[in-house]
Amino acid sequence: MKASAFQTVCLILAVLTIAAGALGMPVSFLFLASRSMADITAGTSGFVAGAVLLGSGLIALTILAAAGPHHSPGPPPGDDWRGRISL
Repeated sequence: MKASAFQTVCLILAVLTIAAGALGMPVSFLFLASRSMADITAGTSGFVAGAVLLGSGLIALTILAAAGPHHSPGPPPGDDWRGRISL
């Protein structure tokens, strides 16, 4: 697998992780309004798990953004490549 394809897969997984955490936190927040202690414990665990997913996805996106694109650079700025091509 090429580096750019691997980076794209990691980017997609990071965004999905953020989405799962962001959607899981409000759903588990509904269980915190229950009167049952078991539901409150489950809601708390789900809320913490959603926060961990959200935070880890943000960290992954930060690392991917700091790494930059992994493709071969083009010609340097100001380089006239048209004069070197012979037809």
